Amino acid sequence: MDEHLKLNINLPAIKLELSGHPSKHIPELRKLFGELRKLTDVDMEGNVYDDMLATLNFPFWKLSKEVQKNEKVMNLLQKVAQIEEGALVRKVAIENLKEITDHGAVSRVNLTEIKQGVQELFTDLNSRQINYVFCHVMGNMSEESYGIVFDQLVRALPHAKFEFLKTSQDILDKTMVECMVFGNFPSQE
Repeated sequence: MDEHLKLNINLPAIKLELSGHPSKHIPELRKLFGELRKLTDVDMEGNVYDDMLATLNFPFWKLSKEVQKNEKVMNLLQKVAQIEEGALVRKVAIENLKEITDHGAVSRVNLTEIKQGVQELFTDLNSRQINYVFCHVMGNMSEESYGIVFDQLVRALPHAKFEFLKTSQDILDKTMVECMVFGNFPSQE
């Protein structure tokens, strides 16, 4: 028997629809329910709770733990969420080039792969509808390589305002690019 998951949650502050193989959605559901459980354990002032409710339909829980733990970034994203109609989270992992040098093995970005990966992130979106992009790039690479990734993102979405975060961390010789895009489209994730 083929396993299939279909789930609809339609609450005032949270709308979620999932369909497909359980292995695809269960990790994300665990994150979501974990965050909701944390909210029930916290005693908040009324105005803080009201501000948070205004942004609950935005998929912050899909962002990496490095972003979620960054208080400055999360405050910024919550402010943007209050003025934008919708948000989507997109991620892509890009294989780095590996080179052997006199100083040992070096991992650097592959420009062709970066261009293709960035294109994949936004193929189904109208770039003119995107007003604001938060982009997090994580990998073990040089400052110049981060600049290359950020440049490709700006070229892909020339009309958007950007905020960037970089995390230097080895993730299996790959570069992970995650973006939360805000704009004039209904939140779909």
